[in-house]
Amino acid sequence: MTPPPAPPPAPPPSAPPPGGGNGRTRNGGSRKRDRAPKTYTRLTQPLVRDVKGGPLRPATWDEALAKAAEGFRQARVQHGPDAFAMLSCARATNEMNYVAQKFTRVVMGTNNVDSCNRTCHAPSVAGLSAVFGSGGGTSSYEEVEHTDLIVMWGSNARFAHPTFFQHVLRGIRNGARMYAVDPRRTSTAEWAESWLGPNVGTDIPLAHAVAREIIHAGLHNEAFIERATSGFEEYRALVEPWTPSLAEKVTGVPAAAIRDLAHAYATAERAQLCWTLGITEHHNGTDNVRALINLSLLTGHVGRYGAGVQPLRGQNNVQGGGDMGAIPNRLPGFESAVDRLGAYA
Repeated sequence: MTPPPAPPPAPPPSAPPPGGGNGRTRNGGSRKRDRAPKTYTRLTQPLVRDVKGGPLRPATWDEALAKAAEGFRQARVQHGPDAFAMLSCARATNEMNYVAQKFTRVVMGTNNVDSCNRTCHAPSVAGLSAVFGSGGGTSSYEEVEHTDLIVMWGSNARFAHPTFFQHVLRGIRNGARMYAVDPRRTSTAEWAESWLGPNVGTDIPLAHAVAREIIHAGLHNEAFIERATSGFEEYRALVEPWTPSLAEKVTGVPAAAIRDLAHAYATAERAQLCWTLGITEHHNGTDNVRALINLSLLTGHVGRYGAGVQPLRGQNNVQGGGDMGAIPNRLPGFESAVDRLGAYA
């Protein structure tokens, strides 16, 4: 495929943004406020109610905490532990997430603790846990700076993960090649050597076609497969029908582009495979994730510095919240709460 044109150079920090800057609008006029800025009354001390539905009144911290604790206790006594639930936050620190799940499980005696960790990347956690035993990515952000090939699959990281994308740009400047796989030609694709635009919902056929091409070209890592995987023959049979020409008809991606991606990924010394919600937010999101993980196992691009899989999370500490166990089915360290039902962290 013809590589996309290089993006225009960024303006120097002192230059105004396109279309005007320094208080000027696109048509050259000054910016004007149509209304006064909003003001808010901040809560500066605890407020409590003496009776249900009654008015709020100021209280001391000791009184407010005592009322909250008594309310939790009464709910547990009257309705059982599962009457309580805790919603943690993926923007909070590891320590806050750990305390939230610890309180829920040890003090209240329930696994009813949750966060957006399961909303945006539950398929990633399920797929990664099934294959590697842990629901987190296998590489650090820094490693993408020292890899040889980057595949951004269903991820517009330049727009959605600008901090991570700075690491990607350093990797590109260090010589890494990048492929973008996304139905849209995103701003991330503008930095890629090649953009593959599959039809929506055809990620698995595309991944299978890439795998088949790698196998037929003899580029799969036989030593890694023998040492670290199982079920290779079944996997070979699964992907065998997906020739590049058939995949082109289903996905809309030219067969030549599929072959190009397959050979580039398999022959790279180190490769990073990254995905975001373009992979996970489907009814078959977990299967999408496992299809990508299988490509990393097929080529041995995992378990080495600079080679791995990276689910890019939607909030700044989704990974930390999951690591700390702020989800109902996992204890800290992604140990299964289902297998240890009744044993709380």
